[in-house]
Amino acid sequence: MHRLVIAAALSFAFLCLPARSEDVVSLLASQDKNFGWTFGNGQEFPGATGKLETETTDKPCLRLEGDLSKGGNYVEAHKRVRLELSELSFDLKYAEQEALTLRIGDASGQCHQVKLAIRKSADWQTVRFP
Repeated sequence: MHRLVIAAALSFAFLCLPARSEDVVSLLASQDKNFGWTFGNGQEFPGATGKLETETTDKPCLRLEGDLSKGGNYVEAHKRVRLELSELSFDLKYAEQEALTLRIGDASGQCHQVKLAIRKSADWQTVRFP
């Protein structure tokens, strides 16, 4: 079975410019369902299924799950925001994985896809992307 739990729980915080480095903008503060985040199953590669839901922990979290056993290449959680960032940081549980693919669109419409190295662990870890 190719069941993939992309991220057991995510909590995102974004640092903004030109604010001071200690100013944090949380993207999990919305009263909308799933804090305004949306599930995507990578429709260009048919077959992936999954879900996105809030997770009950000591902090606001999302749980993203995906099943690639019937095809597909990925599932995603996405949210459109308009911020100038100096750093992206988030806490992550992504058991037994050594990398996470992150896609960020910029103001010019370009999409940047980056594969971030992470610790292979079932514990929470903070990921920072300058």
